[in-house]
This record gives sequence, structure tokens and C-alpha cells, in this order.
Amino acid sequence: MMSNEIALSSNRNDLLFGKFKLRATGLESPNDVSQDEWKNLGGMLSNVDGAVHWWIGDWMRLHADAWGEMYDDAVAITGLDKQTLKNDKSLCDNIQLSRRRDNLSFAHHLEVQGFEEEEQDDLLDKATKNGWTRSQMRAECQKRRMKRIVDQDDDLKVLDSLGVKIQPYDVWNFATCDDRFGSDYPGRVPGQLVLHCLFFWTQKGDVVLDPMVGSGTTIDACIAFGRIPLGYDAAPSRDDVLAHDFLRQGWPEKTAEARFIFWDPPYYKKVDAGYSDASISRLTKKDYLDFFQMAASSIPNDFHGRLALLVSDYNDDEKPDENIWYWNYANIFTGSGKWSIERRIQVPLTTQSVHPDIVNKFRTSRKLARLNRDLVIFKHE
Repeated sequence: MMSNEIALSSNRNDLLFGKFKLRATGLESPNDVSQDEWKNLGGMLSNVDGAVHWWIGDWMRLHADAWGEMYDDAVAITGLDKQTLKNDKSLCDNIQLSRRRDNLSFAHHLEVQGFEEEEQDDLLDKATKNGWTRSQMRAECQKRRMKRIVDQDDDLKVLDSLGVKIQPYDVWNFATCDDRFGSDYPGRVPGQLVLHCLFFWTQKGDVVLDPMVGSGTTIDACIAFGRIPLGYDAAPSRDDVLAHDFLRQGWPEKTAEARFIFWDPPYYKKVDAGYSDASISRLTKKDYLDFFQMAASSIPNDFHGRLALLVSDYNDDEKPDENIWYWNYANIFTGSGKWSIERRIQVPLTTQSVHPDIVNKFRTSRKLARLNRDLVIFKHE
């Protein structure tokens, strides 16, 4: 009979699960493992990631109850960033152990955060009964949040309920991405960034278009904030993303319906390996810039609104002819005669996105890591 229990090894540094030894650096297994034993281990491993976040959150709660909050110590012990620790503790505070569903993931529970206990239990029960995926749970939560938001006229109150504090200046800093908006994806941006754009340049009920929506961050932010999203991508990652290849098809047919466009394109060759073959990051520099020229000049004349273009410099010390700077994009759009620049906001990439080994490499080589990123607000003339 297969064991479903995890135990400590004799040296107390490794974990034992059946015939398997889980070490800090890998998995040890004997030669006589059956396929059922392999599947059994896989099922256990699939639950570990979410379980770790529950364990960490409750571990943080234990410290807070006994000795007060000590995030600096926890960061040093776990190697996790402070925001992750705060998020884990917050969910554990919000949904205590007796109310958690063993057959639902940590991510399922994360989606219901912010609802009252009774509604949380209703959502968790329905997800259990109907076998909802995280995406289905998110969709249901979004519907319910939209229903609540429709009755709220004060955007600041909505943001407060989402736990987002507006930064009313032209430098925005975001420590990490919020998992309520989008999911892991190459070049993912924080949903809080999109919410800031929506707060300053849209009104409730406005249509917001994203021509390269990726994992759906803009869609989720719009739904949470009472805006109507139109999210497109050449390689849709979920059901509510509309298939549209901006490079080959130009602006989507419904562009004129939008009052605001949020566009976070690939920053030339940055993160190129993570994108699909249809990505503009695969283009030559000339073709890449020509694409932006096309986008700037071919915007439908009956579009009356603003475009928020999020860009980061591409700087290759070994191939300086390949460099592309913020002003290259700005000059293309203003040079088309259809756009004027209204604002420029600095939105630095978080230092937490840079691996410590990379930081040390830059330090010892006396080079600067490239964290600059600009949000340019264009108004269509």
C-alpha cells in the first residue's frame, strides 16, 4: 500500500514520501518505482506550492500573535520579498484554517479575498461542488465585484476596497504584481499600474482597449474597476482574450469604441525567449520601429481618447546600433501628426524582478542594471 504521508528523514534535512526522498536540491528515487507511485508523488507535489503559502501565512500570523510583526526577520529567513509575506499573511488572516477547503487551491481562496465571510463561503462551496478551475472562480468573483462596483460612484472607495493606494505624482513604484490581476507571463505588469491609468484617465463605464493583453491584467483591472475591457492578443492565453494579430491585422475593428488604450508591448528583444513566434520581439529593429510607425499613423480617425504606452529602453552594450530608447517611440507618435504627448510617468521595474546573482554581476563589473520604464500618455489629435 502506498504511503501518502510526508516524514522527516533521519538527518532531519530531507523529506520522505513513500520511496522518495525530497532534498533541497532535488528528488532521489529508487529504481523500482511503479507508475502509480510516480502519479501519487505528482499529486502531492501539485499541492505543495499553494500549501507552502498557507504554511508561511500561518507562520507569520503565529509570530504576529506572539511577538508582533517582524517582516525583516521573515524576509531574511525565507528569502521571500516582504509583499509576498504580507499577501500570504493577509489571506490567512482573512480565511482562517477552519474555513479553508482542502480540495481547492491557495489560488482559489486568493480570488475570494475582499468578500464578506458569508459570500466567501458561498463561493468556495460552489467551486467545490461544481469543480471550478481558478479561472472559473475568478470569473464568478469578477461578476460579483462588478455588481458591487456598479452601485459605487466613488472610484477612490473602490480602490480602497481593492487595497490600492493612488500615488498622485509622476513616479509610480509597485513592489510586485497582484495575483488578482493577470497571471505569470513574460513581461507581466502590475495590475495596480493599470488601475492608476484607469483612475486618472477614464470614467466608470468607459471602454478600455488593450491590443496586446497577454495574461489579461488589463481585463481583470477593468472589471474590478467598473470599466469595459476589450483585450486582444495574437496568442490568447484565456477565454476572454480575443484573438487578433496586431502586427498583421492592424488596429482591431472596435478601436473607435474605446475611450482609452493601454498598450504594454514587448520592449524589443527584452524577454524575447518567453514570447510566441508571432511576437513583434522577433522583428529586426527596422521592422519593429516600422510597426510602431504603422500603429501611430493608422489609428482610426473616429477614435477620440488617449493612449498609454508603456515602454522600457533596450540597451545592448555589445551592439549599440540595436539600442531603442523612450524618445524613439515618442518621436514616432508625435511625428505622425496624430498624437501629442500629455504626460510622461516613470514606472521603474521593481528591483525584486532582478535575481541577486545578476545584481552582483552588475556590481562587480561596474555596470548599471536597466530598471527604467516610461509610461507615455498620448492624446489623439
